Amino acid sequence: MGFVLLKETLDNIAVQVITLLLIIGAFIVTGYLLVWKLKIYKQIKNFIAGLFALVGIYVGYLFVFT
Repeated sequence: MGFVLLKETLDNIAVQVITLLLIIGAFIVTGYLLVWKLKIYKQIKNFIAGLFALVGIYVGYLFVFT
């Protein structure tokens, strides 16, 4: 009985992690595409991409763990 419960929990965690990574990935890709289209300087480009990554992590965290 306990093993089945553990397996379900692990499956849920795996799904949550995959969802989290997908959301973060989507934000990073969006950030890079925006930057690439705008053709800005490299430092600003990295900053914006990083910002999108952080927002993606935050949104993913909220979406998955709350």
